[in-house]
Amino acid sequence: MDIPLQKKVYSQQFRTEWLSNEDFKGWLKSVDSKVMTSLSLSSTKCTEIIREVSGPHFLEAVIRDISDQKYRIILEESTDITIISIDLANISDISIALTRLIKESGLQMENMIGIGTDTASVMIGVNNGVHKILKEEYGISHLILVLCVCHSLQLSVSHASEK
Repeated sequence: MDIPLQKKVYSQQFRTEWLSNEDFKGWLKSVDSKVMTSLSLSSTKCTEIIREVSGPHFLEAVIRDISDQKYRIILEESTDITIISIDLANISDISIALTRLIKESGLQMENMIGIGTDTASVMIGVNNGVHKILKEEYGISHLILVLCVCHSLQLSVSHASEK
């Protein structure tokens, strides 16, 4: 029996706590509350709201919270919402984009104590991975590498199922 595949649809109902977010207030206040309670947003609209409104708001809040403290970064490929857009995912471009983001945000490079990433050689390569570049070329010798357990498990399961 064939089961037809359905396109995954995401929708979000209005939440009253959004009215307490400064970025949402101006955007939402001109709309009647009765209309808002019946509003449903498609994944495209939700993505744009996250990218253009809540994303920048929370990025600024996180940077403010970190200030001059130690921090860790998770480097993850994303196809829908990004903080850094990279045309070519090579070691040099990733390292440059990451360090540019850190410097432009006002964070201190030397306060980065760890990166979490998948197991791609471009990220963790011992001869020429992003982790090695950050440690050696950017002087973050104390940088700890944490591999994503989910990616490692997926690779293990894929490898085991081939046999």
